[in-house]
Amino acid sequence: HRAQEPYVRYQDGKRWVREWQELSLHPTPAIPWKEGGCYLITGGAGGLARLFVQEIARQVQSATVILVGRSALTTQQRAQLDAAVLAGSASDIRIDYELVDVSDEPAVDALVQRVLAQYGHLDGIIHAAGVLRDSLLRNKTPEQVQAVLAPKVMGVEYLDKASQQIPLDFFILCSSLASVLGNMGQADYAAANAYLDAFAHQRQAQVLAGKRQGTTVSIDWPLWQAGGMQVQEETRQMMRMLLGAEMMGTETGMRMLYQALCSGSAQVLVVHGQVERIRQRLLARCESPVGKVPHRRETSQSSVLDHESGHMPASRNKPQPGNVPTDKLRNALLHIVSRMLKVRVEEIDVETPLSEYGFDSITFTQFANRLNQTYQLDLTPALFFEYSSLERLTQYLLEIYATVLAPHFVEGSPLASESVPVAPRGKTGEISQTERAFALTGHPQGMPRHGYEHPSQADSYPCRGIQRHLSPSLA
Repeated sequence: HRAQEPYVRYQDGKRWVREWQELSLHPTPAIPWKEGGCYLITGGAGGLARLFVQEIARQVQSATVILVGRSALTTQQRAQLDAAVLAGSASDIRIDYELVDVSDEPAVDALVQRVLAQYGHLDGIIHAAGVLRDSLLRNKTPEQVQAVLAPKVMGVEYLDKASQQIPLDFFILCSSLASVLGNMGQADYAAANAYLDAFAHQRQAQVLAGKRQGTTVSIDWPLWQAGGMQVQEETRQMMRMLLGAEMMGTETGMRMLYQALCSGSAQVLVVHGQVERIRQRLLARCESPVGKVPHRRETSQSSVLDHESGHMPASRNKPQPGNVPTDKLRNALLHIVSRMLKVRVEEIDVETPLSEYGFDSITFTQFANRLNQTYQLDLTPALFFEYSSLERLTQYLLEIYATVLAPHFVEGSPLASESVPVAPRGKTGEISQTERAFALTGHPQGMPRHGYEHPSQADSYPCRGIQRHLSPSLA
C-alpha cells in the first residue's frame, strides 16, 4: 500500500486507485437549449443564474426561464436580468421569478406542478442555489452549517424527487472547485458541493437504468469573473499561486458547460488559468494533494515535536540545514505578524497559538500569501492549524524549506525584509497564451488508461480535459 494515494477501492479482488487524466474535448458539443424550451434555475437572484439567462437568450429566439430564489428581486437585480435578455438575440424570452426556498420540500413540489400546469412542460433543471457562511469550522454554529448545507443537499433531493417523472433533457448541478480541493473556512460549503457530486453519479446511474430522464452532471466550477460565488482577494491570490487558477470569463464558462454535458461523465471539474501549472498540480494530487500538510520527516530532535510532551525541544537556536539561523527566521516571522496585527513585537509570544491573537481564515490566508511571496514558498492556510504558533512554524519551515529560505538570510541581506511579491504572469484581466480552461471529469468505476497529448497541442485549444477514474494498481 502506498500511503500517498488518498483514494483506494478494493473490489472483485482488485485494488483501484483514483487518478486524473487529460482527455480531448468534443470538437462540436451540442447546445442544450431548444426553441420554446422551459428551464428552471435555482439560485435565481445570483449572478450565475443571470449568466445562464443571457446564454439562453443568445442561443434561441423563444424560451421560458423560471428563476427560483428565497428572496424577492431588487430593482437592480431585475434590471440586470432584463439587460441579460437584451444582450442576446432572442425576441421572446420569458422570465418568471418564483419566490421559493428549495430546502422546503412541499414548496418545491408545488413549484414544479405549477410550472407543468402553466407551461405544459419542463425541459431542464439547473441547480445553482448556494449560501456561504465562511468561518473556521470550530467557530461555526449548527445553524450556520445547516444554512450552507440545506440549499444544496436538501435542494437537489427535492428537485430530483419532484421531477422524477418528467422527461428532462438535462439535470445540471452547480458544484464548486472547493468540493475537490477544499478551501479554508468552507468545510461545510465543500461538503455540500461534494454531496452534489456524489448525487450526480447516483442520478446518472438511474438515468442509465431508465429510472430517471435527463443527462445528469455536477460541474465543479472555479470562480467566475461575472457571476457565481465570490471570495476574498487573498483567496484568489492563493489559488493563483498554488494552483495557477484564474477567474474564468463567461464565454469560456459556457463552452465548458457544453463540454460537460456531452462528456458522458456525471462529474466535471473546471479550472481556468495557467495550463502547465494546473496540469502539474492536479495530476500530482495523488502524491501530494494541494493544501495538504506534508508529513514530518524523522530528523534531528531540534526540528520535530516531542511525542510525549507535544512541545518543541529546547535547542531553538541550533544551526539548521541550509544555514538559516533559527533566531533570525523566528524574528522575521514575528515582524510579519506584528505588522499584520499592528501590535508591537514584544507583545507576541512565539509559543501562543496565532488563533488567540485573532487570526481567522482570512488572516491565515493573508499570512500564507505574505510568506509565499516573500520567500517563494507554497504554504497553504491549513498549515497553521498543525503548526499553530510561531515557534512551531519556525521549526517546520527550517525542516522543510531550509534550502529555499537560505538565500534570504545570507550575510548582508536585510533581515526579514519583505521582498517584492512575485507577480502573476500576464497583466491583470488578461490571459496569456499559456492560460486556458481545464475540464476534469470524474467516473466512479474503473476505466482504461489513456495517453496524454503532447503539451504543444494543448496550447492550440481553448480548453482541455482531465478525467478522474479508478485504475487497477498492484497492492
